[in-house]
Amino acid sequence: VDLVTRAIELYPQSVCIKDNSDRLPLHAACCAAAPVIPVIRVLVDAFPMGLLHRTTPDGRLPLHIAVAESGNDERLVEYVRKRHDAWISDIRAAVSQVTCMLPEEVTDHIWNLANVTAGIKVPL
Repeated sequence: VDLVTRAIELYPQSVCIKDNSDRLPLHAACCAAAPVIPVIRVLVDAFPMGLLHRTTPDGRLPLHIAVAESGNDERLVEYVRKRHDAWISDIRAAVSQVTCMLPEEVTDHIWNLANVTAGIKVPL
């Protein structure tokens, strides 16, 4: 955990760098042979948008990977799910603050986008 934290302090953009499979470090951490929740926590805190990044070609979110690859580690799955849901709530709150100053047709479009983002279904 200390090594990951230090690497992010030295090079914050590292959490956004994708590998050849379009995976972020968060995806890689979720599919490690023995995922370490504290490392995943550091990565999510550094780049919460990573929770919504889908890999290609399979299009999986980090939560999908956590479920499929973790050997059913319920703590890991629950942590990633809670962070995902909290981040979606943050998006909706931010949209609420911004939309009160915009024309109705623009706010309708913004809310549609927010609802599509929030409507991501995560099968378990």
